[in-house]
Amino acid sequence: MKTESTHTEEFLSERGLQEFVEYIDSTREQLMSQVIHITGEKNGVPVEVAMTYNTSFNENDTFLCKQY
Repeated sequence: MKTESTHTEEFLSERGLQEFVEYIDSTREQLMSQVIHITGEKNGVPVEVAMTYNTSFNENDTFLCKQY
């Protein structure tokens, strides 16, 4: 029988998602000096994207959902 486990953590920061991306990527060698950070809205839905590049060959896509 397969069971599904859930892991939840809270991250509080002054700069939000941008700072979180810096935090989760802090142990890797950076290829960029700053995180790419884009905000916008589409059909009344707020959208926020933050990303960076490093020298690692491990793809790490993390998707987050913020409740309003």
